[in-house]
Amino acid sequence: MPPQVNSHVTKVEVTNGTPQSVKITIQLWGFKKGEYVQLSGFAAQRDGGFAAICAQHEVEAVDNNGIAVFDLTATPSKDFVQGTEVTTSLWAAKVWLSLLDGTGWVWNSVYSAPEYDH
Repeated sequence: MPPQVNSHVTKVEVTNGTPQSVKITIQLWGFKKGEYVQLSGFAAQRDGGFAAICAQHEVEAVDNNGIAVFDLTATPSKDFVQGTEVTTSLWAAKVWLSLLDGTGWVWNSVYSAPEYDH
């Protein structure tokens, strides 16, 4: 079974402008510095804004408790209403990146695809 990862949204800030933006502060457990995380999900308000989230980030720092903190900015497809509760739902997954160099796949991370019995 793959290692367990956990995420927690600690803050959501709405900034009015053209276009409006939503900054979401996320804490992640289960990642090491230099690993990559794929985030998928949404931020929404009842009868208000909605922002789809699909982003990939490199974990730049992890504190002594094993927590990585970073901000994610999304542009809502429907504007958020200031002062109204925002609900978030995020999935965090470890990913590994690869490069295609013309001769085949070259893995550039410490992770590799799992081996299966044939």
